[in-house]
Amino acid sequence: NPTEPDRVFASLMVKSGAQHALANGERAPVKVGVVDTGIAVDHPAFATRLTDVNEQPDGTAVEFGVSPLRHGTAVTSRSAAGTHKQFDLLFRRPPGGEAADLLQGTRQLIDGGARVINLSSKFIEGQFDVRGLLELMRAHPEVLFIRAAGNSAAEGGRLADVSVLEQQAAALPNFMTVASLDAQGRISRFSAHGDDFVNIAARGEQQVLANIEPELPYTTQREGTSYAAPTTENVAGKALSLDPALTPKKLIELVERTGDGAKTLRGAEGALASRGGRLNADRALRVA
Repeated sequence: NPTEPDRVFASLMVKSGAQHALANGERAPVKVGVVDTGIAVDHPAFATRLTDVNEQPDGTAVEFGVSPLRHGTAVTSRSAAGTHKQFDLLFRRPPGGEAADLLQGTRQLIDGGARVINLSSKFIEGQFDVRGLLELMRAHPEVLFIRAAGNSAAEGGRLADVSVLEQQAAALPNFMTVASLDAQGRISRFSAHGDDFVNIAARGEQQVLANIEPELPYTTQREGTSYAAPTTENVAGKALSLDPALTPKKLIELVERTGDGAKTLRGAEGALASRGGRLNADRALRVA
């Protein structure tokens, strides 16, 4: 069933005339991109949404101890949630499935016209060209890049050991980092956080996610900042559908300005968790 922000989005698309413009070909759908380990392209969650996918791996192969399709399928289902033909959803599995090719997969999404790109893939920093990715983001200020904060707090960390990528990308006007919330709106026990580098926190637990097992096509039993980041990408893409003139900087400001609890949302150790508090999708879309 559609959530309230999905209903708000559908209503605003009609009231603003954006849906009419799309239907009549006066406006192109927003292109939203995901780079990850793989995707089950025939999953019903992607019907009428997934428009551009590169060659996929054998679903029986193993990466990170599970099928390479599992993580990307779940992540992309959050990016696509509550949309129909408002998005052109682009997906890239790095060539060869190697983490070292993350940069190339991201570049392909940019070349394909993606306005927002989710980077919550399960690739470990140090396995890809961080400097190259930073240079790519600087060279494309028209694209918003969204990164998962990471699950380092599950290993006993108080705040994240801010990575080289976050340290240098935090100053970019087109890069944002997302922490995870639990179902009660608290910072997830595993989520890295800290308002020095996290822009917003979004639900990363008990979300409805596409699953690759045919007998269980959807699940709520997975958790991680990987699912908070595409939830935020989804809102950014919807905001762009309502107002294509929004720049990445304005999108980040919109998400932070319309969030809840910026001065009260804290981690278990008491530190402020993010600059904008909790993502408020309903409010962000109404303001956009």
